[in-house]
Amino acid sequence: MRADKVLKLKSVLSAQQNTFVRQTQLNQSSVRASFQVAKLIATNGRPFSDGEIVKKCMNAVAEEVCPDKKDVLNAVSLSASTVTRRIEEMGDNVYAQLQE
Repeated sequence: MRADKVLKLKSVLSAQQNTFVRQTQLNQSSVRASFQVAKLIATNGRPFSDGEIVKKCMNAVAEEVCPDKKDVLNAVSLSASTVTRRIEEMGDNVYAQLQE
């Protein structure tokens, strides 16, 4: 009886921990995707506001192809200010590497 209760509590704890790990992985994936899109925008010389159009396109495709993944794509931040910040961070990183 007591051993069953301990096993049940362990499984609940494990499920809670997995939820936090999955959310962290989702956040990291969203940030990496945001950086990748910002890099594409910068390398193609596009206006930083194009990130918003890209996001609308991604959402349109997700609705048709994989509606269950739409929330994941919505987590990717591609506003003009975010794209600007990402490109500045990448530029600062390249500059720091060149300094070294």
